[in-house]
Amino acid sequence: MAVVLTARFLVSDWRALQRLSDELLIHYAYAAGAQRYRLFRNAYDAAEALLLVEVASLEVLRPLRDVLLRQEIALSSGLAPDSRRAPTAGQFWEPSECRSIGRGDEPHGGVGRL
Repeated sequence: MAVVLTARFLVSDWRALQRLSDELLIHYAYAAGAQRYRLFRNAYDAAEALLLVEVASLEVLRPLRDVLLRQEIALSSGLAPDSRRAPTAGQFWEPSECRSIGRGDEPHGGVGRL
């Protein structure tokens, strides 16, 4: 059964987040055998991001989760965990410009720009 990791962040610098995603996080997702990896931007609040990673088991997500939890990476990339409010139903998310895994219509094995 697939396992999905989601993480919401407040973003002060989308370029820094794109670099972090494209140069580091996506590689951890590859190593975990991710079937899907995508960063989304809140359609009504551009300061909010949602990361979604789908893998085959919980055990392979731990290294990626550990990277996300490292304060120095988050702070140096303009990220902070989004604790402004509890998750609510009805939020709308749009794909970001970051590289992704799992759409199937991108070139180069499913990885490409959105």
